[in-house]
Amino acid sequence: IAFDASSGGATDSGTSLTVSHVCSGSNRLLLVGFITNTTTASPTSVEYNGDAMTQLKVQASTTNGFRSFVYGLLAPDAGTFNIIITFAAAQLIYAGAASYTGVLQSGLPDASVSEGQDEGTAWSIAITTVLDNCWVFAHGRILDPLATSPDTIRNTQGALNFVADSNAAVSPAGAYTINGTNTDGGDETLIAISFAPVVAAAAANHWLLTGV
Repeated sequence: IAFDASSGGATDSGTSLTVSHVCSGSNRLLLVGFITNTTTASPTSVEYNGDAMTQLKVQASTTNGFRSFVYGLLAPDAGTFNIIITFAAAQLIYAGAASYTGVLQSGLPDASVSEGQDEGTAWSIAITTVLDNCWVFAHGRILDPLATSPDTIRNTQGALNFVADSNAAVSPAGAYTINGTNTDGGDETLIAISFAPVVAAAAANHWLLTGV
């Protein structure tokens, strides 16, 4: 797996948000993480170049009225196209996106986890990957988020919305924690998903055929 590109955008009050994003390479994956300032509304659609993206995880904060979403799309069209997030009513929408190459084109996500709570001035979210050499993607609502190396922030919006990843494969498969700092120590939302490489499918097929 390799990181491809990132993008983002924000509106403080709108029924939709449009973000231009470029995807390139082979065996592509596009992930979008966004927040709203309501714990009840869900988007009516999330699309990339007119193709519907799939909701992978949603998490509401415990006290401050924010909600986080992660959507994904395998094999997004190569080129520069728009991500369009649409809601029925106007609200805050802050979004970040990241695309990757070398990703298994089925079984998304490999694993997922979420939480909404006050963790103080440090944040972390633990996930257990299933297949070997997965990457981990994280999204959330955190004020002035920073990641701890090798984890890498790919995009921030309004010092609130962030998308990040492990920036490396998790091997062997198992527990992985992605973490960083939270300057105000306030309530937050966190989502993590893992996604597998194309070689994971090849290794699984080899085992089925040979038993080794």
